[in-house]
Amino acid sequence: MAYQILVATSTNLLNANGSDIWSSGQIYSDKTIHVEYGGPSLASGQRLWWKVGSLDLYTGLWKWSTNAFFQMGLLDPANDWGAAKWIGQSSSYSPNGVCPMYRKAFFQPTNQIKQATAYISAKGVYELWINGKRIGQNILAPEWTDYRTTIQYQTLDVTTNLVSAGSDGSNHVVGAIAGEGWFSGSSQIGNLAYGNPFPQPLLRIVIVNSDNSVSNVVTDTSWNCFTDGPFARPQSSMGKHTTRPSKLRWSIGQSRRIAEPEHTLPLPSQRRTSQHRRWSRSRTIRSRS
Repeated sequence: MAYQILVATSTNLLNANGSDIWSSGQIYSDKTIHVEYGGPSLASGQRLWWKVGSLDLYTGLWKWSTNAFFQMGLLDPANDWGAAKWIGQSSSYSPNGVCPMYRKAFFQPTNQIKQATAYISAKGVYELWINGKRIGQNILAPEWTDYRTTIQYQTLDVTTNLVSAGSDGSNHVVGAIAGEGWFSGSSQIGNLAYGNPFPQPLLRIVIVNSDNSVSNVVTDTSWNCFTDGPFARPQSSMGKHTTRPSKLRWSIGQSRRIAEPEHTLPLPSQRRTSQHRRWSRSRTIRSRS
């Protein structure tokens, strides 16, 4: 049997059975699994399209898969997070109490969006919301690690969430809910073991515009903090209690400004690593780090 793998920067090239990044060539072999990419080095966050073809030895015709893509992780943690900061409450946080909810409104015409990718993590656990819709299907992400050395992050394609009917076409709202999880829960592994006990989200949304310019939305001191949200006690052994579901509309439309500020913390020296997952309907992007 024979196979060929094509990797390109666009689906147009693949549709013409072309490639501008890498082609394996026509390989006549029965070793068709664990075939490694053999092209040039790739950049952080780079998205590439690929497909594979196989030769029908009876008809002599090539049959091709549908197009798919893969995306690189953040290969340079010291620089790839840009201006993103861990944010958390500097006071008035009550352990085992209501989860703080963070919110930022931003302007981005949807007709200019070519691609949008969210990189998100937390010291604790998080939920990400955009324009009133929860993003992804992960529960208690980014899951437990030894936070002193390694913190996982997830990569999500949020293009459709920014161009959907959830906004007026230009004005958007991103929100993050942060809970204790394994990081600082009173009955958890991380109880006071990792320094600052407050749950802290970290987010960078990279928006590639139609002219290939890049915009960023990051966690910083411009975010608002809500302390009267619907979720309480989000710990792995204690569960998550929903008390005020109507408050979930905090991530859509206009909002009052909360008096209690959040503060930012410097990026720590821990290794932030992409969490490897199978493809899912939440469009989690499997990437290398």
